[in-house]
Order: sequence, then C-alpha cells, then structure tokens
Amino acid sequence: MKLRVVAVVLVSLGMSLTARANSNDLHLLNFVTKTANPQTGGFIYTQNSDMFNQLAEIMGHIIAPRVLAPGDTLGAWGIEVAYEQAFVHLNASNAALAAAVEDGSPDSFMLLPAIRFRKGLPFSLELGATFTAIKASEMYTLGVDLRFAPIEGYYAAPDFAIRASGTRLIGSRDLDLTTVSLDFTIGKRFAVGGVMTMAPYGGYQVLLIIASSKVIDPTPSDASDTGNDFAFPFPGLAIGHRGFVGMRLNWRWLTFVAEALIGTAEVQTYSFKLGFNL
Repeated sequence: MKLRVVAVVLVSLGMSLTARANSNDLHLLNFVTKTANPQTGGFIYTQNSDMFNQLAEIMGHIIAPRVLAPGDTLGAWGIEVAYEQAFVHLNASNAALAAAVEDGSPDSFMLLPAIRFRKGLPFSLELGATFTAIKASEMYTLGVDLRFAPIEGYYAAPDFAIRASGTRLIGSRDLDLTTVSLDFTIGKRFAVGGVMTMAPYGGYQVLLIIASSKVIDPTPSDASDTGNDFAFPFPGLAIGHRGFVGMRLNWRWLTFVAEALIGTAEVQTYSFKLGFNL
C-alpha cells in the first residue's frame, strides 16, 4: 500500500518536470556586438566576456544543490524517494541575465522541480542522486552526492554531517556548466507529542563553479562562414559561499522539509521537499 501511494504521488508530481523551450533558455549570441568593418565591408563581432562571467556565476548558484536535510543520515538500510520544489529568487534587473534569456525580460522567480533518491549506507554514509528540471526551458540538471555524518544520534549532542556534491547542466545549447560543492550541516531532532519528530538545522556551503561556452556561431544563417565562430572562456574557477537554514518534519514514513538558502544578492533559493521513506 505504501509503495502504491508513493508511486501515484511521484508520478503526479513528476509531470511538472516536463520542460519545453521558453523564456528561460539561454542565448549567448546576445553577448555579441555586431559592428560594420569599413575596411573589408564585412562585420566585426565583439564578445562581452564580463557579461558571460556574470551569467555563469548566476547559473552556478541556480543549479547548485539544495541541502533539504538535517545533520543525520537515513541509516544503513534507509531509502528515501522525494519530490522537491525550489523557488529561486533572481535579480531580474541584472544586465547579464536579461541579455541571456530569450525574451530579454527574466522572471523574478525561477522554478526548479526535482526528484531525489537517497540510500543509506553503513558507517553513517549516504548516497544521493537528483534530477532537476528548469521550468520554461529545455535545460535540466543531474546531480550526485555523498554524505557522511560523523556525529549523529547522540542525546546530548547535535547531529553533524558533511556532504560533497556534483551537478551538471544538460540541455543548454550554448552554456557548459558544472558545479562542485561541499556543505556542513548541524541539526537536532526532537519528538513532538509522541507522534512525529521535528529537526531544525542550519549550515554553510562552499560552491565551485566551472563554466565555459560551447561554440557560438554569430552568423547562423550562413553555414559556410565558420571563421567568426568562437567560445567564451571562463577565467579559472568561481567560488561561491552560501548559508542555509531549514526544518524537517517526520511522521511515520512521510517527510516534509522547508529550507532557505542565501548566497548572493542576485540569487536566493527557497525550497521544500516531500519525501517517502521506503
């Protein structure tokens, strides 16, 4: 019965993961300025690398993983399947973001529905995998993570966990983007009325953003003109820092988590998770 309920709910919620081309798709050709070349009668194409770098950092913070768990693990035999929904608040007036999106008018919120699978392992370890769609676009992400809780389950001490994660952006025509993150979480579980538990938590995440562009063709209408093709280079690695707070509620085999994750003035993420412990 429990597995039937989980399957029905996840299929229903998972339908919201369907992505299609729309306003959130990225077009890096908009970062290219076309000017006439009076000497040759042709054109000069100038790349705006500063705007590309800004966009890469913004997108890195958007796709970076949410935590959505306190400082404990599922246990050696635990399995969790969960639906997640992230509401990413953006600075819609950012020039790089406005230039990159299809209609030139980015929304203040970007929706990222996701399905996450977590499997507990012996020795307070835990493996996870996440599929996330970026709504109103053809882009999605695949993520994997490994979690270790050196302190968990002690009556007098809070739980503490360390998680390493990697996330890859897929489906973008122009942007090649990967993030690697390490987060540290502290939390404590409390019984509520003998029927459920609550676990407030907080922590810190450091984020490594690795980005470059794919080959950009400034003359897409002329297939024979490849001499002007180029790729935006990303100058090294960008590092981001984010703090987060959240609350988990457990009732029997159901889990609900709400979280706020604050990184930069350009990107703040608010998320919830509905999980099923199998």
